[in-house]
Amino acid sequence: MKNKDLFIPLPLAKFSSEILASFKSFIKISPKVATTALSSTQSKFVGIPYWPKSYLDYPRDIKGNSMKMVAQLNFNEIHSAISDEVYPLYFPKDGLLQFFIPQHSYEHSYLGVCFDTKGNRFNDIAVIYHESLLSDDLSNNITDLILDNKYFPITNECELKFSTDTQFCPLTDNYYKKYFYQFFLNNLCSKQKIEFYESDEFNSSICKIDGYAHINEVDPRVDEYDENNPWILLLQIDSFQDNSKTISNWGDFGTANWFIRKNDLINKDFSKVLFNWDCY
Repeated sequence: MKNKDLFIPLPLAKFSSEILASFKSFIKISPKVATTALSSTQSKFVGIPYWPKSYLDYPRDIKGNSMKMVAQLNFNEIHSAISDEVYPLYFPKDGLLQFFIPQHSYEHSYLGVCFDTKGNRFNDIAVIYHESLLSDDLSNNITDLILDNKYFPITNECELKFSTDTQFCPLTDNYYKKYFYQFFLNNLCSKQKIEFYESDEFNSSICKIDGYAHINEVDPRVDEYDENNPWILLLQIDSFQDNSKTISNWGDFGTANWFIRKNDLINKDFSKVLFNWDCY
């Protein structure tokens, strides 16, 4: 697929070298409410996850209750839809990656972003990678563990289509903007800030894999950019509608992000994924 041509808005022309240096491809996810039940191994938002009988225990939150799968990515599907020349360098080309979050809300925990009594942040999520699939050895009691929860951020099972797209670094990605734009960030006038926020070339408010994140409030990646082991956007799920019906809604039409270190992604180690969601 040929990426669309990007242009730098005229008010930002004097920063063109820095903006061009941030040019990046990513995988765009186009979700659509499924009209029939999807298979256990298909890429999807919510629905019944792939889960072998041989796995000891279904993912559970800090209170011991079963979690709910919010997304499942089949990298065989994704790789077949994306040409090798633009496929993200550090991502698997096969296997299945699942994202689980709590089905319940607690005093210091909401949808997996948690804070202890002192305000310290920690995750209550599970990200599980299946390198090989055993289609003839699946558990059949997973549906008994999943609540019909009207407060869960995604209400309907969605099938996912994948394509490539491109963008420049937006101001909504604080981690990367400080790296690319550090020499002029404090000198932007109001018109230039508007161009950064409103031009399609900088838009990150979509469902995607890799690329730059859309963060409405505080970026959880508080450390400085590390060129040897940077944070990579593993998955972003935005709020969206289908046929004028709200299907995904994080708080008040916010966005959810999962981040992983480059070296962990290369090693297929998903035990230290950083999760964040926020809204306007």
